[in-house]
Amino acid sequence: MQAANNLYPPLSSRGFISIVGIHQIVCWGTLTYGVTVFSPAMAAKLGVSITTIMLVYAAGILFNGIVAPACTRWVMRGAALRPGLAGLTLGGLSCLVLSFASHPLVAFVGFAMAGAAMALTQYDFAWLLVRLHHPHDARRTVTGITLFGALASSIMWPIAHALNVRFGMEWGWRGLGLIMLVVGGACLLRITRMPVIRADAPLSDAATAAAPELPVIPAIPAAQFWAIIVGLTTISIIGGALAINLPLLLAAAKAEPAVIAAVLSLFGIGQLLGRSLDFLGARKFGLNATVVTAASLALLSWAALHLPQTLAVTAAAVLMLGASNGLFTIVRGATPLLAFHGAQFIKASAAMASIGSVARAAAPIVIAFLLERVAHFTVTAAICAAGILIGAALVLHNAKAALRA
Repeated sequence: MQAANNLYPPLSSRGFISIVGIHQIVCWGTLTYGVTVFSPAMAAKLGVSITTIMLVYAAGILFNGIVAPACTRWVMRGAALRPGLAGLTLGGLSCLVLSFASHPLVAFVGFAMAGAAMALTQYDFAWLLVRLHHPHDARRTVTGITLFGALASSIMWPIAHALNVRFGMEWGWRGLGLIMLVVGGACLLRITRMPVIRADAPLSDAATAAAPELPVIPAIPAAQFWAIIVGLTTISIIGGALAINLPLLLAAAKAEPAVIAAVLSLFGIGQLLGRSLDFLGARKFGLNATVVTAASLALLSWAALHLPQTLAVTAAAVLMLGASNGLFTIVRGATPLLAFHGAQFIKASAAMASIGSVARAAAPIVIAFLLERVAHFTVTAAICAAGILIGAALVLHNAKAALRA
Protein backbone atom coordinates (compact mmCIF):
# COMPACT_ATOMS: atom_id res chain seq x y z
CA MET A 1 0.00 0.00 0.00
CA GLN A 2 2.79 2.41 0.88
CA ALA A 3 4.50 1.80 -2.45
CA ALA A 4 1.26 2.60 -4.24
CA ASN A 5 0.99 5.78 -2.19
CA ASN A 6 4.32 6.97 -3.53
CA LEU A 7 2.82 7.09 -7.04
CA TYR A 8 0.33 9.73 -5.93
CA PRO A 9 1.54 13.03 -4.48
CA PRO A 10 -0.53 14.59 -1.69
CA LEU A 11 -3.54 16.53 -2.91
CA SER A 12 -3.64 20.26 -2.43
CA SER A 13 -6.13 21.53 0.15
CA ARG A 14 -8.50 22.48 -2.66
CA GLY A 15 -8.17 19.07 -4.31
CA PHE A 16 -8.63 17.16 -1.06
CA ILE A 17 -11.71 19.20 -0.09
CA SER A 18 -13.23 18.77 -3.56
CA ILE A 19 -12.76 15.00 -3.73
CA VAL A 20 -13.96 14.32 -0.18
CA GLY A 21 -16.83 16.74 -0.81
CA ILE A 22 -17.98 14.88 -3.92
CA HIS A 23 -17.74 11.61 -1.98
CA GLN A 24 -20.01 13.14 0.67
CA ILE A 25 -22.54 14.38 -1.88
CA VAL A 26 -23.16 10.93 -3.34
CA CYS A 27 -23.13 9.16 0.04
CA TRP A 28 -25.51 11.57 1.74
CA GLY A 29 -27.64 11.85 -1.38
CA THR A 30 -28.09 8.09 -1.60
CA LEU A 31 -28.35 6.89 2.00
CA THR A 32 -30.14 9.90 3.51
CA TYR A 33 -32.06 11.73 0.81
CA GLY A 34 -33.04 8.80 -1.42
CA VAL A 35 -35.74 7.63 0.97
CA THR A 36 -37.51 11.00 0.84
CA VAL A 37 -37.95 10.61 -2.93
CA PHE A 38 -38.83 6.92 -3.04
CA SER A 39 -40.94 6.64 0.14
CA PRO A 40 -44.33 7.31 -1.57
CA ALA A 41 -43.73 4.57 -4.16
CA MET A 42 -42.35 2.23 -1.48
CA ALA A 43 -45.40 2.85 0.72
CA ALA A 44 -47.74 2.09 -2.19
CA LYS A 45 -45.86 -1.09 -3.07
CA LEU A 46 -45.79 -2.34 0.54
CA GLY A 47 -49.36 -1.27 1.28
CA VAL A 48 -48.39 0.94 4.25
CA SER A 49 -48.31 4.66 5.00
CA ILE A 50 -45.39 6.95 4.26
CA THR A 51 -45.11 7.47 8.03
CA THR A 52 -44.54 3.74 8.44
CA ILE A 53 -41.75 3.81 5.85
CA MET A 54 -40.08 6.70 7.69
CA LEU A 55 -40.40 4.89 11.03
CA VAL A 56 -38.80 1.79 9.50
CA TYR A 57 -36.06 4.04 8.10
CA ALA A 58 -35.47 5.65 11.53
CA ALA A 59 -35.27 2.19 13.15
CA GLY A 60 -32.72 1.10 10.56
CA ILE A 61 -30.55 4.15 11.22
CA LEU A 62 -30.00 2.88 14.76
CA PHE A 63 -27.53 0.40 13.29
CA ASN A 64 -25.25 3.36 12.54
CA GLY A 65 -24.82 3.86 16.25
CA ILE A 66 -24.32 0.17 16.93
CA VAL A 67 -21.41 -0.28 14.51
CA ALA A 68 -19.90 3.24 14.63
CA PRO A 69 -17.30 2.63 17.40
CA ALA A 70 -15.89 -0.47 15.68
CA CYS A 71 -15.90 1.32 12.32
CA THR A 72 -14.01 4.27 13.78
CA ARG A 73 -11.31 2.05 15.23
CA TRP A 74 -11.02 0.13 11.97
CA VAL A 75 -10.40 3.31 9.97
CA MET A 76 -7.97 4.76 12.51
CA ARG A 77 -5.65 1.79 12.25
CA GLY A 78 -4.16 3.88 9.47
CA ALA A 79 -5.72 2.62 6.22
CA ALA A 80 -9.17 3.88 5.29
CA LEU A 81 -9.45 2.19 1.88
CA ARG A 82 -10.89 -1.16 2.97
CA PRO A 83 -13.31 0.31 5.53
CA GLY A 84 -14.43 2.95 3.04
CA LEU A 85 -14.99 0.40 0.26
CA ALA A 86 -16.85 -1.81 2.73
CA GLY A 87 -19.14 1.11 3.53
CA LEU A 88 -19.78 1.88 -0.14
CA THR A 89 -20.44 -1.79 -0.92
CA LEU A 90 -22.84 -2.15 2.01
CA GLY A 91 -24.60 1.05 0.94
CA GLY A 92 -24.96 -0.22 -2.62
CA LEU A 93 -26.32 -3.55 -1.37
CA SER A 94 -28.82 -1.70 0.84
CA CYS A 95 -30.16 0.08 -2.24
CA LEU A 96 -30.49 -3.28 -4.00
CA VAL A 97 -32.40 -4.78 -1.06
CA LEU A 98 -34.70 -1.75 -0.90
CA SER A 99 -35.42 -2.03 -4.61
CA PHE A 100 -36.73 -5.58 -4.09
CA ALA A 101 -38.54 -4.92 -0.79
CA SER A 102 -42.11 -6.19 -0.83
CA HIS A 103 -42.60 -6.36 2.96
CA PRO A 104 -41.77 -3.89 5.77
CA LEU A 105 -39.33 -6.38 7.30
CA VAL A 106 -37.32 -6.49 4.07
CA ALA A 107 -37.34 -2.69 3.97
CA PHE A 108 -36.07 -2.68 7.55
CA VAL A 109 -33.18 -4.94 6.54
CA GLY A 110 -32.32 -2.56 3.71
CA PHE A 111 -32.45 0.51 5.94
CA ALA A 112 -30.43 -1.29 8.65
CA MET A 113 -27.74 -1.98 6.07
CA ALA A 114 -27.89 1.67 5.01
CA GLY A 115 -27.56 2.76 8.65
CA ALA A 116 -24.49 0.61 9.12
CA ALA A 117 -23.03 1.90 5.84
CA MET A 118 -23.39 5.51 7.04
CA ALA A 119 -20.72 4.92 9.68
CA LEU A 120 -18.20 4.31 6.86
CA THR A 121 -19.41 6.83 4.31
CA GLN A 122 -20.82 10.06 5.79
CA TYR A 123 -19.48 12.99 7.81
CA ASP A 124 -17.93 10.99 10.67
CA PHE A 125 -15.97 8.98 8.12
CA ALA A 126 -14.97 12.19 6.31
CA TRP A 127 -13.49 13.63 9.52
CA LEU A 128 -11.43 10.45 9.93
CA LEU A 129 -10.11 10.92 6.37
CA VAL A 130 -9.12 14.47 7.31
CA ARG A 131 -7.32 13.21 10.41
CA LEU A 132 -5.39 10.58 8.48
CA HIS A 133 -4.58 12.37 5.23
CA HIS A 134 -4.97 16.14 5.61
CA PRO A 135 -5.04 17.25 9.28
CA HIS A 136 -3.41 20.64 8.69
CA ASP A 137 -5.74 23.65 8.67
CA ALA A 138 -8.43 21.28 9.91
CA ARG A 139 -11.13 23.87 10.52
CA ARG A 140 -11.00 25.28 6.99
CA THR A 141 -10.85 21.77 5.52
CA VAL A 142 -13.94 20.70 7.48
CA THR A 143 -15.76 23.88 6.43
CA GLY A 144 -14.96 23.25 2.77
CA ILE A 145 -16.19 19.65 2.95
CA THR A 146 -19.46 20.73 4.59
CA LEU A 147 -19.93 23.27 1.80
CA PHE A 148 -20.02 20.37 -0.63
CA GLY A 149 -22.20 18.36 1.74
CA ALA A 150 -24.79 21.14 1.78
CA LEU A 151 -25.29 20.55 -1.95
CA ALA A 152 -26.17 16.87 -1.49
CA SER A 153 -29.93 17.38 -1.47
CA SER A 154 -29.83 20.01 -4.23
CA ILE A 155 -27.92 17.62 -6.52
CA MET A 156 -29.16 14.18 -5.52
CA TRP A 157 -32.86 14.95 -5.04
CA PRO A 158 -33.27 15.89 -8.74
CA ILE A 159 -31.23 12.86 -9.80
CA ALA A 160 -33.32 10.52 -7.63
CA HIS A 161 -36.53 12.15 -8.85
CA ALA A 162 -35.45 11.76 -12.50
CA LEU A 163 -34.58 8.09 -11.91
CA ASN A 164 -37.94 7.53 -10.22
CA VAL A 165 -39.90 9.18 -13.03
CA ARG A 166 -37.95 7.58 -15.87
CA PHE A 167 -37.30 4.07 -14.51
CA GLY A 168 -39.52 3.62 -11.45
CA MET A 169 -38.71 3.16 -7.78
CA GLU A 170 -36.97 -0.22 -8.12
CA TRP A 171 -34.48 0.83 -10.77
CA GLY A 172 -34.25 4.25 -9.14
CA TRP A 173 -32.82 2.71 -5.97
CA ARG A 174 -30.43 0.60 -8.02
CA GLY A 175 -29.33 3.65 -9.97
CA LEU A 176 -28.56 5.59 -6.80
CA GLY A 177 -26.59 2.62 -5.45
CA LEU A 178 -24.56 2.45 -8.64
CA ILE A 179 -23.81 6.17 -8.54
CA MET A 180 -22.59 5.87 -4.95
CA LEU A 181 -20.38 2.89 -5.75
CA VAL A 182 -18.81 4.35 -8.89
CA VAL A 183 -18.40 8.02 -7.92
CA GLY A 184 -17.75 7.39 -4.22
CA GLY A 185 -15.33 4.57 -5.02
CA ALA A 186 -13.32 6.70 -7.45
CA CYS A 187 -13.05 9.49 -4.87
CA LEU A 188 -12.06 7.09 -2.10
CA LEU A 189 -9.34 5.43 -4.19
CA ARG A 190 -7.71 8.80 -4.88
CA ILE A 191 -7.94 10.03 -1.28
CA THR A 192 -6.48 6.88 0.25
CA ARG A 193 -3.56 6.84 -2.18
CA MET A 194 -2.23 9.87 -0.29
CA PRO A 195 0.39 9.19 2.41
CA VAL A 196 -0.88 8.87 5.95
CA ILE A 197 0.15 12.03 7.77
CA ARG A 198 -0.57 10.74 11.21
CA ALA A 199 -2.09 7.38 12.16
CA ASP A 200 -3.31 6.64 15.66
CA ALA A 201 -2.05 3.07 15.50
CA PRO A 202 1.54 1.86 14.94
CA LEU A 203 2.76 2.20 11.37
CA SER A 204 5.55 0.29 9.69
CA ASP A 205 9.03 1.81 9.91
CA ALA A 206 8.85 2.87 6.26
CA ALA A 207 5.45 4.46 6.72
CA THR A 208 6.56 6.22 9.90
CA ALA A 209 9.61 7.63 8.17
CA ALA A 210 7.44 9.02 5.37
CA ALA A 211 4.78 10.48 7.68
CA PRO A 212 5.72 13.67 9.54
CA GLU A 213 4.32 13.80 13.07
CA LEU A 214 1.79 16.36 14.16
CA PRO A 215 2.49 18.33 17.34
CA VAL A 216 1.51 16.31 20.41
CA ILE A 217 -1.63 17.71 22.06
CA PRO A 218 -1.92 17.02 25.81
CA ALA A 219 -4.79 14.74 26.78
CA ILE A 220 -7.87 16.55 28.05
CA PRO A 221 -9.13 15.56 31.53
CA ALA A 222 -12.04 13.12 31.50
CA ALA A 223 -14.60 15.63 32.81
CA GLN A 224 -13.73 18.14 30.08
CA PHE A 225 -13.62 15.38 27.47
CA TRP A 226 -17.18 14.25 28.17
CA ALA A 227 -18.44 17.82 28.52
CA ILE A 228 -17.21 18.53 24.98
CA ILE A 229 -18.77 15.32 23.67
CA VAL A 230 -22.12 16.07 25.33
CA GLY A 231 -22.07 19.68 24.12
CA LEU A 232 -21.27 18.82 20.51
CA THR A 233 -23.75 15.95 20.43
CA THR A 234 -26.55 18.05 21.93
CA ILE A 235 -26.34 20.87 19.40
CA SER A 236 -25.96 18.35 16.56
CA ILE A 237 -29.04 16.37 17.64
CA ILE A 238 -31.27 19.43 18.00
CA GLY A 239 -30.08 20.98 14.75
CA GLY A 240 -30.60 17.79 12.75
CA ALA A 241 -34.04 17.13 14.26
CA LEU A 242 -35.19 20.67 13.51
CA ALA A 243 -33.93 20.44 9.93
CA ILE A 244 -35.96 17.29 9.31
CA ASN A 245 -39.06 18.78 10.94
CA LEU A 246 -38.73 22.24 9.37
CA PRO A 247 -42.16 22.22 7.63
CA LEU A 248 -43.83 21.09 10.88
CA LEU A 249 -41.86 23.68 12.84
CA LEU A 250 -43.04 26.50 10.57
CA ALA A 251 -46.62 25.29 10.72
CA ALA A 252 -46.44 25.29 14.52
CA ALA A 253 -45.16 28.87 14.31
CA LYS A 254 -48.42 29.80 12.51
CA ALA A 255 -46.85 30.25 9.08
CA GLU A 256 -49.27 29.98 6.18
CA PRO A 257 -48.91 26.87 3.94
CA ALA A 258 -48.08 29.02 0.90
CA VAL A 259 -45.37 30.82 2.88
CA ILE A 260 -43.91 27.52 4.10
CA ALA A 261 -43.69 26.20 0.55
CA ALA A 262 -42.04 29.43 -0.61
CA VAL A 263 -39.25 29.52 1.99
CA LEU A 264 -38.24 25.89 2.64
CA SER A 265 -35.43 26.06 0.11
CA LEU A 266 -33.92 28.96 2.03
CA PHE A 267 -32.77 26.55 4.75
CA GLY A 268 -30.21 25.04 2.38
CA ILE A 269 -29.25 28.48 1.12
CA GLY A 270 -28.71 29.57 4.72
CA GLN A 271 -26.44 26.56 5.29
CA LEU A 272 -24.38 27.45 2.22
CA LEU A 273 -24.20 31.11 3.18
CA GLY A 274 -23.11 30.41 6.76
CA ARG A 275 -20.50 27.86 5.72
CA SER A 276 -19.18 30.10 2.92
CA LEU A 277 -18.68 33.03 5.28
CA ASP A 278 -16.99 30.73 7.81
CA PHE A 279 -14.69 29.38 5.09
CA LEU A 280 -13.68 32.91 4.12
CA GLY A 281 -13.11 33.93 7.73
CA ALA A 282 -11.39 30.74 8.92
CA ARG A 283 -7.89 32.25 8.67
CA LYS A 284 -8.85 35.34 10.67
CA PHE A 285 -11.32 34.18 13.31
CA GLY A 286 -11.07 31.22 15.67
CA LEU A 287 -13.65 28.45 15.90
CA ASN A 288 -14.89 30.24 19.02
CA ALA A 289 -16.50 32.85 16.76
CA THR A 290 -18.26 30.10 14.81
CA VAL A 291 -19.84 28.67 17.99
CA VAL A 292 -21.02 32.07 19.22
CA THR A 293 -22.38 33.05 15.80
CA ALA A 294 -24.21 29.75 15.37
CA ALA A 295 -25.86 29.97 18.80
CA SER A 296 -26.81 33.61 18.25
CA LEU A 297 -28.40 32.88 14.87
CA ALA A 298 -30.36 29.97 16.35
CA LEU A 299 -31.79 32.20 19.09
CA LEU A 300 -32.61 34.98 16.62
CA SER A 301 -34.43 32.51 14.38
CA TRP A 302 -36.56 31.32 17.32
CA ALA A 303 -37.33 34.94 18.20
CA ALA A 304 -38.37 35.63 14.61
CA LEU A 305 -40.69 32.62 14.58
CA HIS A 306 -42.60 34.18 17.49
CA LEU A 307 -43.40 37.27 15.42
CA PRO A 308 -46.44 37.47 13.10
CA GLN A 309 -45.47 35.24 10.20
CA THR A 310 -45.18 37.27 7.02
CA LEU A 311 -43.16 36.02 4.06
CA ALA A 312 -40.21 38.26 4.99
CA VAL A 313 -40.16 37.23 8.65
CA THR A 314 -40.44 33.51 7.92
CA ALA A 315 -37.76 33.75 5.22
CA ALA A 316 -35.37 35.49 7.61
CA ALA A 317 -36.03 32.88 10.32
CA VAL A 318 -35.38 29.97 7.94
CA LEU A 319 -32.20 31.57 6.58
CA MET A 320 -30.84 32.10 10.10
CA LEU A 321 -31.81 28.60 11.19
CA GLY A 322 -30.08 27.15 8.11
CA ALA A 323 -26.95 29.21 8.71
CA SER A 324 -26.88 28.13 12.36
CA ASN A 325 -27.26 24.48 11.38
CA GLY A 326 -24.43 24.76 8.86
CA LEU A 327 -22.08 26.44 11.33
CA PHE A 328 -22.77 23.90 14.06
CA THR A 329 -21.93 21.12 11.59
CA ILE A 330 -18.51 22.74 11.18
CA VAL A 331 -18.08 22.98 14.95
CA ARG A 332 -18.96 19.31 15.39
CA GLY A 333 -16.47 18.25 12.72
CA ALA A 334 -13.57 20.56 13.53
CA THR A 335 -13.55 20.62 17.34
CA PRO A 336 -12.51 16.95 17.86
CA LEU A 337 -9.80 17.33 15.22
CA LEU A 338 -8.37 20.33 17.05
CA ALA A 339 -9.00 19.26 20.66
CA PHE A 340 -8.16 15.55 20.79
CA HIS A 341 -5.12 13.50 19.91
CA GLY A 342 -4.22 9.84 19.65
CA ALA A 343 -6.41 7.46 21.61
CA GLN A 344 -8.59 10.35 22.83
CA PHE A 345 -9.46 11.29 19.25
CA ILE A 346 -10.45 7.71 18.45
CA LYS A 347 -12.54 7.51 21.63
CA ALA A 348 -14.21 10.87 20.91
CA SER A 349 -14.97 10.00 17.30
CA ALA A 350 -16.44 6.64 18.24
CA ALA A 351 -18.56 8.11 21.04
CA MET A 352 -19.93 10.96 18.93
CA ALA A 353 -20.71 8.71 15.99
CA SER A 354 -22.48 6.19 18.18
CA ILE A 355 -24.47 8.54 20.42
CA GLY A 356 -25.21 10.97 17.61
CA SER A 357 -26.51 8.37 15.20
CA VAL A 358 -28.86 6.79 17.74
CA ALA A 359 -30.16 10.22 18.69
CA ARG A 360 -30.47 11.18 15.01
CA ALA A 361 -32.97 8.37 14.59
CA ALA A 362 -34.99 9.24 17.70
CA ALA A 363 -34.77 13.04 18.01
CA PRO A 364 -36.85 13.95 14.91
CA ILE A 365 -39.68 11.76 16.20
CA VAL A 366 -39.48 13.34 19.67
CA ILE A 367 -39.57 16.89 18.33
CA ALA A 368 -42.37 16.06 15.90
CA PHE A 369 -44.34 14.58 18.82
CA LEU A 370 -43.73 17.73 20.89
CA LEU A 371 -44.82 20.03 18.07
CA GLU A 372 -47.90 18.03 17.13
CA ARG A 373 -49.26 16.50 20.31
CA VAL A 374 -47.75 17.72 23.56
CA ALA A 375 -46.15 21.12 23.87
CA HIS A 376 -47.14 24.57 22.75
CA PHE A 377 -44.78 25.98 20.14
CA THR A 378 -43.25 28.36 22.68
CA VAL A 379 -42.49 25.46 25.05
CA THR A 380 -40.84 23.45 22.27
CA ALA A 381 -38.86 26.53 21.23
CA ALA A 382 -37.69 27.06 24.81
CA ILE A 383 -36.59 23.42 25.14
CA CYS A 384 -34.62 23.48 21.87
CA ALA A 385 -33.11 26.92 22.52
CA ALA A 386 -32.03 25.85 26.02
CA GLY A 387 -30.43 22.70 24.60
CA ILE A 388 -28.50 24.68 22.01
CA LEU A 389 -27.31 27.22 24.61
CA ILE A 390 -26.24 24.51 27.06
CA GLY A 391 -24.44 22.57 24.33
CA ALA A 392 -22.65 25.68 23.05
CA ALA A 393 -21.67 26.70 26.60
CA LEU A 394 -20.20 23.26 27.33
CA VAL A 395 -18.08 23.44 24.18
CA LEU A 396 -16.98 27.04 24.76
CA HIS A 397 -15.99 26.39 28.38
CA ASN A 398 -14.17 23.09 27.89
CA ALA A 399 -12.52 23.34 24.45
CA LYS A 400 -10.93 26.77 24.80
CA ALA A 401 -7.56 25.90 23.25
CA ALA A 402 -9.17 24.19 20.25
CA LEU A 403 -11.68 27.02 19.68
CA ARG A 404 -8.90 29.62 19.56
CA ALA A 405 -7.15 27.69 16.76
